[in-house]
Amino acid sequence: MANIVGSNLNDGISGTTDNDTIRGLDGNDTIDSGRGNDLLIGGNGNDLLNGNLDDDTLNRW
Repeated sequence: MANIVGSNLNDGISGTTDNDTIRGLDGNDTIDSGRGNDLLIGGNGNDLLNGNLDDDTLNRW
């Protein structure tokens, strides 16, 4: 399981093949889950959270 964190910029962030926790922080981020049952967390800004065909959880904070 990976804990992936973006910066305070407009990031493009992708998960791995594991079950990941992916955080966008500030900025307008695009977060892609990859494989695995992931937790995608947007931050401040207009974030795009892209789940996959497995059991992903999408949260604003």
